[in-house]
Amino acid sequence: MMKAQKEKQTAAGPGKGGAKKADSGMGNVQDARREMTKTKEQREEEKKISLSIRIKPLELDGMDSDGLKAKASELWEVIVKLETEKYDLEERQKRQDYDLKELKERQRQQNKQKAIKLGLDPEALTGKYP
Repeated sequence: MMKAQKEKQTAAGPGKGGAKKADSGMGNVQDARREMTKTKEQREEEKKISLSIRIKPLELDGMDSDGLKAKASELWEVIVKLETEKYDLEERQKRQDYDLKELKERQRQQNKQKAIKLGLDPEALTGKYP
């Protein structure tokens, strides 16, 4: 997976975002199919590779107690920051879900009023397929 991403980046060239893709968006479908046909071993290997890139090894050899304390506090700050971001994103998602519910209800009410105005049954335009 990482090789494919690097190949795509090098094929795209040094310019960022200036040129659009030549294909019509079918690349995503092909990527999804390719991803679905992978074996369990391939997925595990890719997972190990991506985790080895993301997780930096701790170099604790040769650190004294003060260095270890500093490293622990640094890692704690990272955890707090990530948890804060996670919470913010969860709250944002809850708010967006609520907004979608409200908009759907508002749309249903408008369709109901439109149906009454046209002399139809109030529930005529509020179904799944109005």
